[in-house]
Amino acid sequence: MLLRGLFPALMSALVLCISLAARPAWAEEKTALPSGEAEANRDLGNARRMVRSGNNSQAIPLLLKILTDAPDTPAAVDAHYELGLAYESIQDVRNAQLQLKEYLDHAPQGEFADDARKHAAALQLPGHRRGWVPAT
Repeated sequence: MLLRGLFPALMSALVLCISLAARPAWAEEKTALPSGEAEANRDLGNARRMVRSGNNSQAIPLLLKILTDAPDTPAAVDAHYELGLAYESIQDVRNAQLQLKEYLDHAPQGEFADDARKHAAALQLPGHRRGWVPAT
């Protein structure tokens, strides 16, 4: 008698399990990032934290790796911006300018475009010094 009452619930659970297991591969592919892009996003997050904490010696190689391994991704575009900030912090004005320009070429209306323009303009000023960042 007890089994008869549980039977419909067990059948519903079984049908649900089968339907989840039988999802076509393409259903997952649409939501999952390609592994290279996912790795680039993860590396970008790590590099951003490094740049913000002043650990540019580790951030720069990681950002350059993103540009090499995943050049056509949104992470690569943002890597140019982060490289600009990192190079500026170590007083490599030429590379900072190049990377900020590259970011602006790819994302003139991007999330960091206004800030990139401010940093690029500050790098043009005579007497640019380490750690000086224009007021935002």
